[in-house]
Amino acid sequence: FRHDGYGTRCSDGSAYLCALHALRETAQRRQQFFRFYSDKAMEAGIEKQWELCIYYVDKALETGCYNGDIYYVRGLANEQLGRLKDAKKDYKTGKKMGSEYAATALEELKEKMKRR
Repeated sequence: FRHDGYGTRCSDGSAYLCALHALRETAQRRQQFFRFYSDKAMEAGIEKQWELCIYYVDKALETGCYNGDIYYVRGLANEQLGRLKDAKKDYKTGKKMGSEYAATALEELKEKMKRR
């Protein structure tokens, strides 16, 4: 393998090994972008910039990487904006993916919606 900073090159003719190497590099880049956008979403949420928070969560999800907590973050932003159906959907997805925060938020939102 030879890496020139722009992609992977095969010097030994092993296309299979080159493809595996390239896939690993691509996955690593996707994870880096996911973390970057997730961090930006958290920062926007802390600043109560809910629309921006949703934007960054969406960008994080576009990477193809995800976890349950990222859906919790978007659900929280949607809830703060009064988009309760969207929040409920995000919390459900987050719960299914193992986020305890999303599971708790979902139960609290259900109670909130019953009182309305």
